[in-house]
Amino acid sequence: MLLQFRPAVVVLSILVAVFGFPTELFMARHYGLALVFFTPLILIMTVLAHPTNVDALIAARGVETFLGAVTGMAVVLLVRARAGQVSG
Repeated sequence: MLLQFRPAVVVLSILVAVFGFPTELFMARHYGLALVFFTPLILIMTVLAHPTNVDALIAARGVETFLGAVTGMAVVLLVRARAGQVSG
């Protein structure tokens, strides 16, 4: 990850522009691809706004992503199970 190298504020600012462009370019048409650029953009902006321990920030993002994915899958399974009960 780019943040592991502890780049200077100027480099981080340039990276915001570098990741911001493809994020905006792909957001409307291919959200999944846009997330490849959006996630590092948000992490860089977080470090710029409030410098913190990068390892802790990345670990927290990983846990949040895992919990979000598990919650999303659980909701899909519940909705499908209820839809099966209604139609069956």
